[in-house]
Amino acid sequence: MKTVVTHSGKFHPDDVFAIATLQIVHGADNIKVIRSRDEGDIKAADIVVDVGLEYDVAKQRFDHHQSDPSLVRANKIPYAAFGLIWREYGAKICGDSEIADRLERHLVLPIDAGDNAVRLYDLKEYGVTPFELFNVINSFRPNNRDRQELYDSFMEAVDFARKLLLRLIKQTEAQIEADRYVESVYNSTEDKRMLIFDRSINRQAISRFPETLLIVYESSSEGAAKWRAETVPNENDAFSNRVLFPSNWAEDTSDTLENVSGIKGLVFCHKGRFLCSGLTEESVLAAAKQALEQK
Repeated sequence: MKTVVTHSGKFHPDDVFAIATLQIVHGADNIKVIRSRDEGDIKAADIVVDVGLEYDVAKQRFDHHQSDPSLVRANKIPYAAFGLIWREYGAKICGDSEIADRLERHLVLPIDAGDNAVRLYDLKEYGVTPFELFNVINSFRPNNRDRQELYDSFMEAVDFARKLLLRLIKQTEAQIEADRYVESVYNSTEDKRMLIFDRSINRQAISRFPETLLIVYESSSEGAAKWRAETVPNENDAFSNRVLFPSNWAEDTSDTLENVSGIKGLVFCHKGRFLCSGLTEESVLAAAKQALEQK
């Protein structure tokens, strides 16, 4: 059993996710968490997180509140407690450095930036603030300052964070495998304007290939119309597409789409004109070719 000390009082995503990571490393049942700022507790702990003014991996001390050049990344985003723990243990719990690096970019960096008051975006004219992971973790805080209730709420947030981390690790592993599959299809395709897959593919994953305009794949969704053709969004604007299906297709129902398009087996075109589905591979290939002709 290892004793882990983190600070008392309000909790934040960086200490919550840091403790969650340690639970994955050592096992949730093998860690005793103490929330305290008492020097005696800190000194006696096996691991100290986000308190104690010391960063020393050999001593298992992971605080980021002191002045230390090693606590700032090359991209100028300072480390928070989660980032320091992830730097030490991320690749270990992911089983792969590529998975750990992706989660560093997508999860750890935003948490560390927010904890260090680094603004990552500016609001547009709508003035709407995104509901972020910080808001999710804050929702676990109790309305009063009862010490036991704060502790219980903190551990509930840690439990959520641990489960989320495990899901994200599996999801990222699957994304990497899918990216490799996509790249293999791309490399083996002569006319790279259209890529054909034998399984469902997220069209956002194709935007990194500038030549590719459409994808065709067999969907795993229920129903007879299993084949789909989708346009590829622009890399820096997921809401704009490199090509669209004909404008009059989106105005017709499945009963008339075959007649309007002249394609047998084509049963649906999204009103945004980025997706068509059909009964056969031939039907969606024909739809894709018509979209290419409009380019």
